[in-house]
Amino acid sequence: MGFWGSIVVHRGRALARELLPEIPELRDAELEHDQVSGGWQVTRIRATIDDLPDTFLTGLRDATKAPVLAASVLDSSAAYLAAVGVETPFWDTWLNIDSAVGYTVLPSSPFDEDGNYLGAGWVDPEYEAEVAATRQSMLNETLHGTPAASAAVAWAREAGLDPAPIPEVEAALATTETFVEEQLFALIGLLGIDTRSGPVPPTAAEPTVAELLTTLIGHRLEGIDVVGHQPVRGEPLDFTRASDLLWRFADRPPLISCGCHDEVLVRAASVSPEQSFAYHPAVPFAGAALTGAVLLLGIYAQIEGMVLRFGERDLIVRAGEGGWITTLDDSVRLGLRLP
Repeated sequence: MGFWGSIVVHRGRALARELLPEIPELRDAELEHDQVSGGWQVTRIRATIDDLPDTFLTGLRDATKAPVLAASVLDSSAAYLAAVGVETPFWDTWLNIDSAVGYTVLPSSPFDEDGNYLGAGWVDPEYEAEVAATRQSMLNETLHGTPAASAAVAWAREAGLDPAPIPEVEAALATTETFVEEQLFALIGLLGIDTRSGPVPPTAAEPTVAELLTTLIGHRLEGIDVVGHQPVRGEPLDFTRASDLLWRFADRPPLISCGCHDEVLVRAASVSPEQSFAYHPAVPFAGAALTGAVLLLGIYAQIEGMVLRFGERDLIVRAGEGGWITTLDDSVRLGLRLP
């Protein structure tokens, strides 16, 4: 199944949901590329442009004082592309318009009114005419070909970018890919926003939950504290009010476990929380050495928590209902055992 939603490009450090907090659809937006090509970011939103307020593009432009571009993606097969500048006018076009028509005009059923199959080669002439008329209407209402490429290049130049020549942009608009996102990012690249670049060289992959837990085995637990969520830039939150847990083991850097998502994340604590209080279920285990651990998996194999073994005693650390619970039920199963 492909992606349904929007991919939005804007300039600046502030996130889209910070700039337009009144739009609820932006709360779950995912930051896909950050601070590329001189401060541009690309955000993926699980709502199409039609689902967003009519003032979304102009509101984001006014908030950033810079041009904005957005693509409404239909099942990763087609995209409606719209953009607005500060000085350059609004323009829009389609990527893979033939696929877009297929989502607008549904094919006729190959059965007659009595339920008889009309054959694999049967074509409804009215459907074919409707498809042609719809396609032409979509072309009439948007730019395409050289006018679309010219508008895109003008938009990019106003944005301070260095776009490719108009013929190259026009060719990219006419190209089709299996996934329209590939076509979109190729086009964005030709307009001067290189999503393959970044402000710093790529870093090593983050250690997995299992790898982090393994580093704790053999070390004494000093305590686990409840702290406010330690935000990571651009992360969407499934549970906005959930607290994190700060794990403190002797001779090991502190770790944060986060239950704000659809699975539990564990990562190094980057800052010292200003306020905290003891996580009471862990208090009886203070001073004991961790001897093993088992991951708890949900129905889709997502990590929902872990069982920490201290000798003959077990401490269950599991996210549930926007908080932390210490019980097991049929919705979770035992996963990887450590060590």
